[in-house]
Amino acid sequence: YKLNKVESTSAIVVAGNIRAQTKFSNGIENIEEWSSKSSSNKQLRPETLELLMRKWRGPDKMGRVGNWEYEVSQPIHHAASSQEETGSDIISINRNENPIWSSEWNTSHLLWKATNCVWPLENYSVTVIDDAQQTLVVRSKNKKLFKKIKIPALARIHEKLNEAAVNLEYNSKLKCLTILYKKSDAVLKQEKEEKMRVIQAYQRLR
Repeated sequence: YKLNKVESTSAIVVAGNIRAQTKFSNGIENIEEWSSKSSSNKQLRPETLELLMRKWRGPDKMGRVGNWEYEVSQPIHHAASSQEETGSDIISINRNENPIWSSEWNTSHLLWKATNCVWPLENYSVTVIDDAQQTLVVRSKNKKLFKKIKIPALARIHEKLNEAAVNLEYNSKLKCLTILYKKSDAVLKQEKEEKMRVIQAYQRLR
């Protein structure tokens, strides 16, 4: 989504987490859920917040309110389900062995995890498509997995994908493949600004 000026951010507490809703002047809005590592909400600081969920929606070409699209969630979906919520293209040959995908953020990386991946690490590769969409492509050598990943956090700050920031990990016990993308200084700066907006909205509740 192309974002305009922030119009408002409001926050409520849901099950101990902070749920924030931000509206932009061009009709786009997002909802985020943040957990806090702080023992006291009075001590909220950017470094104490961890993003659990972020979803977006905006008006379609007809001006109608669109569907929610998840940027960060856990889990995203099964590979065999609708692709409309994530903007990702996934192909898996055996529907009974489809990976279950989730996306996460931690302090240093953006992560995408796929459970039910039964093949060893050397079977997977990830490459960067240097085009207008700036896409990560995950493949398996046995041609049983193909996934495209777009990174809205980079698009919002007009930053190109850096292939050197990409890494793969595999946990054989959990059958979990993890794609990691190291946050740049620009992404970290933007994230801090987003956290400060959430903290300010939360403090207005007190």
